[in-house]
Amino acid sequence: MASVLWHFLWGLGLIYLIIILSLLSFPVFAKEYSQWFMGPIITPNATTVPPGHPGLELDIIASKTYGFYDSNWKLKHTPTIWGVRPLFDFQMSFNDFVGVELIGSVITNFSKGESSTHLADTIFRCGFQISTDKEDSWIPDFRILFQENFPTGKYQRLNPKKNGTDLTGQGSFQSGLQLVAQKLFRSKEKHPFRLRSSAGYFIPAPVTVQGINYYGGNPQTRGKVYPGQYFSVFFYGEYALSRRWALACEFNYQQGTKGRFLRRHGEKIKVPSFTQVGVLPEIQHTYSENFGIILGGWFTVAGKNSTAFSEVFASALFLF
Repeated sequence: MASVLWHFLWGLGLIYLIIILSLLSFPVFAKEYSQWFMGPIITPNATTVPPGHPGLELDIIASKTYGFYDSNWKLKHTPTIWGVRPLFDFQMSFNDFVGVELIGSVITNFSKGESSTHLADTIFRCGFQISTDKEDSWIPDFRILFQENFPTGKYQRLNPKKNGTDLTGQGSFQSGLQLVAQKLFRSKEKHPFRLRSSAGYFIPAPVTVQGINYYGGNPQTRGKVYPGQYFSVFFYGEYALSRRWALACEFNYQQGTKGRFLRRHGEKIKVPSFTQVGVLPEIQHTYSENFGIILGGWFTVAGKNSTAFSEVFASALFLF
């Protein structure tokens, strides 16, 4: 109960902060500044933050997991799991070439009167800036990212009485390489728009599992899972309505190969190939050259052997 209250107060505090800042409109930061596109939320960043000026993103995410796409791409409804997820994303750079990023979160899930609170998996990225956007040319921002997912979430020995609320991670270290590029375009009407895309390939490490776990099984299950490798592609666009307001949308496609399970005891686990397609519409409001907010959602629209979910989020972004 205490953890649920903590998450509620955290989210309520963030909402109040956004409202207060909206009312104040930051008069102390009323100076002119160039259009600052703040997004995207999920697509990796194509630029390294300036040295000495780290960035911090604070999110509050409300989610609903309501189904599963089977092997024939058909949606099968499952008991709904509601979630509340505070998240932070911290970025800093050592110079104009090398930057790092750390993403962490805690999830509280609810379903049929049961609830659980656990850490989610943690993401670390190290990026190298290969090129920067040059106006009146086709040279884009281009960055290479090395990513490691750390299995800090709960993924095994799940309690069947918790109705799936205690599942918050995948249990596997996942190493990946991502290529990210973006280009800013300016129209004659002074409404700039920016396009970004990324492509990443990830290799999960084998994971020993016990009991009911992320991959399936029953309380007697013992063995080792070899998850399939997967790639993830993002395409993103944002358009400035004014110096303060912008519309944006992200599209995500993920596809993974078939894995395998080495059983030692209990129920056998299948690790099939999977596909997931999602869309993330967003609206941005910039208060200053150092602060802004993003409101939006993330919705799955199709899939194969993957979960169906919807999310709404509020994000506050700071550049120090």
